[in-house]
Parts: sequence; structure tokens; C-alpha cells
Amino acid sequence: MDTAANLLQIYGADVRGALIALVVAIAWSLVRECLPDQFFVQHQAAYWWGRVILGVLLVGVFGLLWWRGDNLVLNGSFVEAKKHWGTGYYEDLLRNGNFDTPATNEDFRRAMQHFPYVLHMPRPKRDAELGPVPDSGADLDYVPNRWIGGRHAYRIEFNADEGHNRFGTLSQRVANLKPHSNYRAKYLVRAERFTAGALILTTELNWKECDNIQSLPSLNEWVSRECRFSTGDTDQVDFRFVVRSKTKIWITGIEVRED
Repeated sequence: MDTAANLLQIYGADVRGALIALVVAIAWSLVRECLPDQFFVQHQAAYWWGRVILGVLLVGVFGLLWWRGDNLVLNGSFVEAKKHWGTGYYEDLLRNGNFDTPATNEDFRRAMQHFPYVLHMPRPKRDAELGPVPDSGADLDYVPNRWIGGRHAYRIEFNADEGHNRFGTLSQRVANLKPHSNYRAKYLVRAERFTAGALILTTELNWKECDNIQSLPSLNEWVSRECRFSTGDTDQVDFRFVVRSKTKIWITGIEVRED
């Protein structure tokens, strides 16, 4: 199902995309009916070869997708809204109420306001880690393409200055990995405004960076990013985006495949 969802995302398929496909199909059927049968008799060889070539191309496309393997990130294009996101260890602490104490009750509610995107929340009795909850929010969005179609994406707007333990994060626990194996992560990012190092991707519990974006070629354009990581002794990773300084970005097209 996720492979089908990603295929739909690649071609900008949504209600509008489905309507466009329906209109094209109807237009072709009308053209087919309007043309005399003699036309197809005269061009029978070309018509036959056209269908053969189209069939070969379709088989090639599906063969390539099969060869690439499964995308191990679920709902990586957000066509199923927020499903499967917010499943990392940090989110578990918040969801289970481990930080929900009288001293942090207000911060807890704010941290969970845009779940599965969550904000850093100061823990009680840890003065070294105390700091203001950053001004940030996130939600699902739909970004139209320049001509037709568009992409479902997750929008994050971080308005706070960079500081100690100020961050917002979006995570998914990716399972069914092979221990001691190499994997490649890919995703698309688009920014309306961006600060160097504002977005990182990590697959480590200590948040060691897998990808750190220092600059983007241009704003308001989709940019493909990728990085590689190893699993070590585990068969799962905490696949986590961390935003930590001023930016407004959209993320989608997220993939993890064996390298």
C-alpha cells in the first residue's frame, strides 16, 4: 500500500490528478470514436507498435520499482495524513505523560499541540537544561506544482532563535531492518526561508547527524537530499528530523531503502 501511495505522490495524484486522468481518458475515447475505422486500418502497424512500446515501458517502470525494493518508511509522502508518525522514543515519553508534572503541565500541553511534531520541553529539577519552549508549529500541507498536481507534505515553521535545547522534532520508528547493514535515506525539502543548519536528519539515539543542510540551491523549489547510515546491532532506527533555528520548510517523499 505504501508503494502505491508513493507512486501516486510521484505523479502528483490526488483528487485533481484523478480528475485530470479521467478527462484524458474521456478525450482519448472521443477521439477514438470520431476517427474513422479506415484510419486505424491504414495505420494498423503503427497503432500496434505504439501499444507494444507503451507496454514495454510500463513493464520496465514496474520492474525498476521492484528492483529498488520496498520503502521502509511508512506514509513517507503523507498521503495518509499523520499516520505512522510520532512513534519515536521521545514521543513515547511525552505521549505516556512522563513529562507531565505540575511544574511542566503548560509546557507539556504546548509540546503536544502539533503532535506528531513536538517541541523541546524543559524537565523539572534539571536547571542545566531549562530554557523557553521554542516558538514553532507544524501541520500537514498541500503544495501545488507549478503546472498541475502537487505534493502532500509536512510543513514546519520554526520562529525561535537557535539556543541550548531549543528544537522541534518529527520522528518515525523504522523497523524490519537488517542488523549490521547499510541503508540510504532520501527525502524532498522545500523552504520559504532557511537558516544554515536549521534542519538535520538523524537515525541515532544520540542524534548524531545523518544529514545537515547548510544551504539550499534556491528557495521555493523542491530539493532532493540523501544520506547513508548503518544499523549496527539493532533492527530498527529512530528516523528523526530535527529543526533548531529559524526556518519555514516542507518535507515529503521520504524513503529508506537498503543500500
